[in-house]
Amino acid sequence: MTAMGSGIIYLCTAIYVVLKNGSPVTVGILCIVSAALFSLGAYISWSKKHDALMVEKSKNVKPEISCKVRVAYIDELEKGNVLNSPASRLTDSVVVLEVQLENKRLVPTTIQGVRLRIDVDGCSGIGRLVSFPWKYHVLKEIVPREVIPTFEAPIQEAITDNSPLEYGKHKTCWIRFFMDGLHAEPYSSSRIHLEIQDGIGDWHVFDALVPLKLGEMKRSQLS
Repeated sequence: MTAMGSGIIYLCTAIYVVLKNGSPVTVGILCIVSAALFSLGAYISWSKKHDALMVEKSKNVKPEISCKVRVAYIDELEKGNVLNSPASRLTDSVVVLEVQLENKRLVPTTIQGVRLRIDVDGCSGIGRLVSFPWKYHVLKEIVPREVIPTFEAPIQEAITDNSPLEYGKHKTCWIRFFMDGLHAEPYSSSRIHLEIQDGIGDWHVFDALVPLKLGEMKRSQLS
């Protein structure tokens, strides 16, 4: 219908121009012109629909990651561990995020990179992802006066080539950062800006307002 409408409009325009200029034309020429213009309108309509379809198809072959920050902890870095670990630079604090990740498309994906910025009390802290593989737990007081360790794997172990983030299967894991410019103390509210890079290189951006709890983090090396 769009193509027909375009052809009719083009035809009427052509007839108007011809009559206005007083040029002698035949019915045959007008038919040829109308057919050409109709074809042009049909092609333009098809091209728009084709481009829209290609855009939609390209979306379907890319992962779509959703992320929920469940809890955020901040603590001082254990200085004894800095000298004997890949963290060669001293840092102001350590932040651990417990996140729930989900892939909303049928394309499985890994995680290539993670970036973090935290804004709190007029200050900004930039996170450096802890890339060496540590398991750790955070002590949580789920029941009053009953503190228990909560064990979960870091994102580097939870999502791998052999265990990608698949459609409809959410994963809960920890992401640990060395923080520059953010001192270890509790914050009642912080704005977390988290960026996660999927397996094909696209970045997914998430923002959350959560408190930063001062928590004791214990680590144990992966077996």
